[in-house]
Amino acid sequence: MFANSILTASQNKVSRAEFEALAIAIAGAYEDTRQQIKVRGYDRKVIQTLFGQLLHHNVMQRVLELEATCPSFSIDLVPNRRQSAH
Repeated sequence: MFANSILTASQNKVSRAEFEALAIAIAGAYEDTRQQIKVRGYDRKVIQTLFGQLLHHNVMQRVLELEATCPSFSIDLVPNRRQSAH
């Protein structure tokens, strides 16, 4: 997802503010993930595998939300071969 978006962005005139918004979105996804895990109170053994999975989806969500405010980015989720996930 990010490689395609950044490649497209590098071909356009992307503002510093847009790249900063991307960095903020990723940092915010980490905080979202920490809060979600804390609120639920997962066991540390579960957290070992859950954190990465939850973080992945939180980053995807926050980056998709940038589409409205970062017109230079071409943001899209591409479905897998079976069309069962993005």
